[in-house]
Formats: sequence, structure tokens, C-alpha cells
Amino acid sequence: MISILTMIDAGMLKIISQSNVAIEVNTSGKLNDCMAWFPCDTILERALYYGVKITFGSDAHQPQRVADDWDLVRTRLREIGFKEWAVFRNRKRIMLDL
Repeated sequence: MISILTMIDAGMLKIISQSNVAIEVNTSGKLNDCMAWFPCDTILERALYYGVKITFGSDAHQPQRVADDWDLVRTRLREIGFKEWAVFRNRKRIMLDL
């Protein structure tokens, strides 16, 4: 049985993909109660299915947190099946190999 959340996720990810924008894997969640990155692997797997572009963020409010878990996120995205991720220079998206 398909849950309502699965249908909402699918609809949201289709719109994001069609809009040609990227979603961010953000590592700041590991410092919160959930102790995990955002979004979760399930949503990242669905994002890959729908062709959603991915980028990285650490929400670094302290210098030591800049690029926090960058290598771990990169490895996990590869395991999920992503081949590239987005970086932005001068407000233009550039896709780089993972």
C-alpha cells in the first residue's frame, strides 16, 4: 500500500525535477534532535529516480563546520546512485562528478 507521504514526496520531487532546481543535502541536522542529515536516504533515493539535482550544504555558522561531512555525503550519494552534484558559481549551476 502506498502511503500518503510517499505520494506527497513523489509529487514534490516531480515538481522539483520539472523546475530544474537542486535540493540540498544539509549536514546540520546531525546537531539537532534527529541527529541525521536532511533529507533522509529514502527521499534522496526518490530524488534520484525523478532526476532531481543535488547540492551540498553544512549550514556552517562556525568556521570549523564549513564542509562538515563533505566526504561522507559524497560517498553516500554515490552509494545511492548519484553520479554528480551541483555547485554554484556566480549564481550559475555547474554539475560536477562525484
